[in-house]
Amino acid sequence: MTAPVVYDISRLLLRSFAPGPNGIDRIDLNLARHFLSAPANRGIILNKLRPVAVRDAGALVDRVAAAWNEDRDPADDPVYLELRDRLISGTSRTVPHERGRRALSRGHAGMVLEVLRQLHKCGLTIPRHATFIHATQFPSSAMFRWLDGRPDVASVFFVHDLLPLRHPEWFTERNAEEHRKFLDVLVRYARAAIVNTRIVRDELRALFKARGARQIPILAEAMPAAPVFAAAEPADAELRAVPYFVICGTIEPRKNHRLLLTLWERLAQSEGPQAPKLVIAGRRGWNNADVFAQLDSLSPHSAIIEASGLSTAGLARIMANACALLMPSLAEGYGLPIIEALAAGTPVIASDIPVFREVGGERVTYCDPRDPESWRKAITAHVPPRDPGATGQGMQNDAAWTRYYGRLEAFVADPAAVSP
Repeated sequence: MTAPVVYDISRLLLRSFAPGPNGIDRIDLNLARHFLSAPANRGIILNKLRPVAVRDAGALVDRVAAAWNEDRDPADDPVYLELRDRLISGTSRTVPHERGRRALSRGHAGMVLEVLRQLHKCGLTIPRHATFIHATQFPSSAMFRWLDGRPDVASVFFVHDLLPLRHPEWFTERNAEEHRKFLDVLVRYARAAIVNTRIVRDELRALFKARGARQIPILAEAMPAAPVFAAAEPADAELRAVPYFVICGTIEPRKNHRLLLTLWERLAQSEGPQAPKLVIAGRRGWNNADVFAQLDSLSPHSAIIEASGLSTAGLARIMANACALLMPSLAEGYGLPIIEALAAGTPVIASDIPVFREVGGERVTYCDPRDPESWRKAITAHVPPRDPGATGQGMQNDAAWTRYYGRLEAFVADPAAVSP
């Protein structure tokens, strides 16, 4: 009989107050919804005293998704509608964020009260010989000390990347220190790990070796794009008539937005109003004051449009009608937007780095992330708007998710079946 899963929903509940999900949040949400759909599985909330397994964890996760507008149709997403209008009319550099200030009005208060009620009660018992899944890289060892007293519980950690350890210069001191603490937790408690790429798997094995720790089974399995990206919907003819590109992700140093801003300045000088538009989909992050200043200095008629707070469905619609997705990152652990764009049938221009080669294969146009001229040539080659009547020829279908979760469930049930 397969052991029940207790899935950590702690970070999802905390992050539900953010205006929208980042990449880790979206992966966490997908995993939580899958594992909590099984009646025998339970959600778990970590704290420094003891973990609490909760009833109706799936309902709490659904409230998080609702707060992020994850299940909302683009026609009901004000951020998407504003962005679409401004792409077509070409009147402004920024799409104002419209969801953060309304977060508490979408069931958050009820969710908080329910969580407090669950914590006040004794909560459910964590079953014997359960598998504990943690997917969000908490840095606090105090949250995991309960595992010392539960040797029957097998801990599986989802590791997204080791970038703050390898490139601390791209992160805040706090980010880097928290990641180091998480890796301490990982080495101490993990009996198995899941990663998106073979590159991260190999880096993780090297970390365990450097620490003198025992090797653990590691499953390298790329998470597919959310089904909304592969949905075969009619193309938006008005959007398709506008030559625009998309970069998706938090505005932080390693994402290399600076290269595109420099390039778009040149395009504006050489092509004037005929320059293609650039949509920057993502919130502002850290250590990027010069980039933020450059964005703040853009004129209202700039070809660059900054958009934060898109629902996933809204992002999928914008991505599906773009000339191409741009990913000039200097380093990544995965590159989920590449998977999403390919699922939508959208061309991808990405940095020539090993992880993107693994993820994108021959389907992607690669450029040196430090060579603006190579990017200019690739972008110019994709400038003619796409066929306004054609739907995307995506690279994914429902079988991808069936295969993915089949692999994860088999691994969670028997990690030893995968060679460390």
